[in-house]
Amino acid sequence: MGYFWQFVAWDLQRLGFSGLPLHRARPTDCRNEAGDGRRRLAVERQNQGRRHPLHRCANPGCTMNSHHNMPAATGERGYSLIEILMTLALAGIFFSAITGIFVSLNKGYQTREDVIEMLQYARVGIERVTRELRYARSFNVANATNVQFVATDIDGIKEVGGSEVWDVVEYGSYSDDGVATLGRKTALNVAPAQSASPTMSSYAAAARNLYSLSFEYFDNPVTLNPTTVTADVRAVRVTLTIRTASKDADYSYNGGYRIYTLSAIVMPRNIEPL
Repeated sequence: MGYFWQFVAWDLQRLGFSGLPLHRARPTDCRNEAGDGRRRLAVERQNQGRRHPLHRCANPGCTMNSHHNMPAATGERGYSLIEILMTLALAGIFFSAITGIFVSLNKGYQTREDVIEMLQYARVGIERVTRELRYARSFNVANATNVQFVATDIDGIKEVGGSEVWDVVEYGSYSDDGVATLGRKTALNVAPAQSASPTMSSYAAAARNLYSLSFEYFDNPVTLNPTTVTADVRAVRVTLTIRTASKDADYSYNGGYRIYTLSAIVMPRNIEPL
């Protein structure tokens, strides 16, 4: 009991009643005051960091739980596994869509470039063949895959040693590094003309990416009667087909190649009609 009254006196002094006379309280009051004192003492000890391992922290700023001395929840939480997986899935879908758009745009650009190149080759090729055929003077070779003819003199040389000079031109297809190509070769200054077989030069490229080339010969440019006699040729139909440089996996025709065909009928101006 002495300890109890000492504790009460000490508690009253802390509350500012040190100058008042002490009186004996009723047992019930003493027990209540002792209980309040113990609780206050426990709170002070908790505030000083001396927490009982089985006592729940009463300090509002305390971050220790009641059983394991582990940090308590502060209202903040991390991401769950489901949220992380959903985020990764959405990111994968987004980047897949972006990649698909990029690949599609790049493929469309490459296809347009191939088509433009194909059109240019076709126009240049047909223009060169028809222009020179228009000034042909006679035909040496006339078959379905190539044509050889004597062109009008363009170098200004008329005679060599008393013999007339002729320019022989031939158009046909050949392989240039594995690529089918419309080629042109010539034999210049052949003398005497038509009496000797000219030695032709090698083919030079006139249009690349050749898909097909054909020649048809007629003895009448009006009725278009076919002929196989070179001396009777009065008109030539040239059909030139150029393909794209690369295949398109989404294009199911012509082995994946886009093609462009041009055709023209040429009547040589320097050959007399039959």
